[in-house]
Amino acid sequence: MPDAAPSLSGTTSETLDRLLARHPEHAPLIAAFRALSVAQAELAEMADPVGAVPVPPVRVEPDLFAQGRALLPADELPDGPALDDAFLAHALALLAPAIAAGLPAVANDVRELARLMQLAPTKEGTSDGKQDTPQDASQPPLPRQLAAWALTGRIAAAQEWARSAGLSPDAVGFVAMQLATAAARRVQRAVAPSLAPHAEGWTHGHCPVCGTAPKLGVLRGEGGQRWLVCALCDHTWRHQRTACPFCGVDKPDNITLRYVQGFEDERAEACASCRRYILAADLRHRSSDVPSVLPLGMAHLDMLLQEKGFLPGGVDDTTRPARTGGSGKEPGAKTSA
Repeated sequence: MPDAAPSLSGTTSETLDRLLARHPEHAPLIAAFRALSVAQAELAEMADPVGAVPVPPVRVEPDLFAQGRALLPADELPDGPALDDAFLAHALALLAPAIAAGLPAVANDVRELARLMQLAPTKEGTSDGKQDTPQDASQPPLPRQLAAWALTGRIAAAQEWARSAGLSPDAVGFVAMQLATAAARRVQRAVAPSLAPHAEGWTHGHCPVCGTAPKLGVLRGEGGQRWLVCALCDHTWRHQRTACPFCGVDKPDNITLRYVQGFEDERAEACASCRRYILAADLRHRSSDVPSVLPLGMAHLDMLLQEKGFLPGGVDDTTRPARTGGSGKEPGAKTSA
């Protein structure tokens, strides 16, 4: 009898163990997000809870798809069945304890938020995320409302409610983003089969499922095919290896690779044209690693590139918080061929 396939949660935990061994200097960061990363993986493995409405099939429009129209853009997800109350209540019950375990400074706020949302009355209809506050300001938002705020770029609304409730705005905003991530990943799992026959027609730098920018690039397979990893729904798609995923420029000497000597399989790819960068990992000899957690082991590259004036791709430079500090390692630099 063949061995059972490894679970995503187990493989995620093993990837984090390897990251910790490679980069002990990032132990606090890895510890802070370990429980949450494993919980998101467990959520991805589970069947929908009883009462959850399934995500319906999505039909791909080949012409629009080829032009860069994502199947379900993130800011349109609240208009459909993606923000299912039963699923999000289940997600909150799993994610809130994991967030509290890794981030003790806001643990009490996260627990209180989860308690309040469990007590909030469920109302008919769905939220489109366009309200800045719950219809009844005395009531806490449902998990659906928090996720909708995050998906529609209204984290400030979640933080405003947090202040009125005496909770940490950062904690509530972070929970909102994690619920949005869980909802988007659920949608990705449902629509990926519909997308597969059309994948070769997608040549764009944003995610074909939700339209979000990538957070990571990975090299896989013979010859090192480049795959991008969505920062929201975790979908992966092929992309031209020498092109910037953010501005699309593909010309010699435009992309510079920055890495630490001895860790050449982890690097940052910096674009001279748009001054953005993306973290990247060569997984041709690390095929069992889970891509979504690899950035936790590359925080030193984030700091290096931002110190040099580059922005992480997909982050608006008017809202990006300044980051300071360094890893203490000497970087190398190489221009891509």
